[in-house]
Amino acid sequence: MKYIKESNITWPVYINKKGDLVILFKIAALPTLVIIEPIGKYVVKVGYVEYSELIKCINYVKEYNRNNYFWHYFE
Repeated sequence: MKYIKESNITWPVYINKKGDLVILFKIAALPTLVIIEPIGKYVVKVGYVEYSELIKCINYVKEYNRNNYFWHYFE
């Protein structure tokens, strides 16, 4: 999956350990803007996508979650 980080509108995508979507904010990405996002022990930001790519991204990260790719260093 290609995460799209440099578009005018992006969607930060978060999943929990079960692979469920946790937080979804629509934000304007500005070059000078620093966004501090809530990352916890069992919540991880997996990337930024354009809205049209959102469903593909969710399916992709759920597949990674099934393989425990994101979670081995949280345990």
